Amino acid sequence: MPGASFSDRISSLKSEVEMASASHRLNSEIPFTQNFYYGQVVDLRRVADVDAFLHLNAKKTGTHKIQIVEAGRKCAGQIAETISRIVNDHPDLLAVSRVDSCADLVDGPEVKWMAQTVRAKSAQWQAEFGTAELRDGKGQKVPWSEMGKREVQTMYIGKRPNCLRVYDKLAERRAEWKKEMRRHERDASKIVMDKALEGERDQRTYPLQSKEELRALAKKFVAGGRYYIPFPSFEIWFAAQCVGPLTNLVQMQLPGQEEPEQLDLIPKVPKVITRVERQMGAGRVPGSLATFEKLFSPPALEFNPFERLEFSSFNVDTQIDMDAFSAVEFAAGLQFKHWLETGMSYQQLYAFWNRRRNGKAIAAKFAPFVAAANPPKVVSITSSDLYERYRSSVSRQMAA
Repeated sequence: MPGASFSDRISSLKSEVEMASASHRLNSEIPFTQNFYYGQVVDLRRVADVDAFLHLNAKKTGTHKIQIVEAGRKCAGQIAETISRIVNDHPDLLAVSRVDSCADLVDGPEVKWMAQTVRAKSAQWQAEFGTAELRDGKGQKVPWSEMGKREVQTMYIGKRPNCLRVYDKLAERRAEWKKEMRRHERDASKIVMDKALEGERDQRTYPLQSKEELRALAKKFVAGGRYYIPFPSFEIWFAAQCVGPLTNLVQMQLPGQEEPEQLDLIPKVPKVITRVERQMGAGRVPGSLATFEKLFSPPALEFNPFERLEFSSFNVDTQIDMDAFSAVEFAAGLQFKHWLETGMSYQQLYAFWNRRRNGKAIAAKFAPFVAAANPPKVVSITSSDLYERYRSSVSRQMAA
């Protein structure tokens, strides 16, 4: 956003933040932070009731950036209205510095299946993150970052800000639900405590003489907050989050015949939601998506953010013809199959094949073994299916 004209409210806020930053005021009236790239980062939700972050004064270029919060849940008109509250320029004229294109696989393959099946051409770096089954002395799950016989929840191919990210969307939303529930329970316990002590402050009904008494009383107020001001279940909370372009993620289950008097619709959350996301930034945004106007134009539907993805063979006859391989080749194929079945990703296996730049020929040679490691009984998807789901998602965002 070089030379952008901010609205009066945001312009005043920007000046105050810059002055506080220049004078090194720790207790600024407007809370802000800084990061590696920008001098000031302001959460506009807290100070201007705008659903965005404002990144000011890039350390290398001096430009500014608007980061829309939960852009995937908003239609094009809502995003444009949010931008209009920040700048005076027409949103269509603003440049796009980063795009996160995504497709949601509802009741589709899990992250583990994607890790064993997909690779990105020309990518040299990959990481997988999950949760190990081992626990420490306090019963907490131990984080890990290597492949094994464990459930993979997130996979990166490439490095940010230009990478492919595959992750468990339900797990990510469930973690956010727990965080909001804890915040809600803290606020609810304070309300219950104020109400309980409202008429008893002068009489000192609750003299706190020890830490044990304080903890016991705090537990009572937390329990009271959960009872009197309950937080919605995950299903209801998630359904409320899936608005606009994301309404397809939740179906409304009609009440059964055993409860004919029930009139409310029950949200039905899918068992699996795997999000495949292509992040493009740092000058890598394609020209067809370089401005806000282009981002939500019909030609944007022709852009395929997943064109570099290549899926291994998985939905073919898994019978391996021993006569088609020498003894050494057959033994190598069985080893490749074992590696895929025990945690190695297809990206890693292909990188091993391609050490002498002949990975394509080796992949074609041992395709039956790769297919045997990914049997067709698993819910699968192809590259064209992924592209069509992306197009459908963008179409909903443009039409919502």
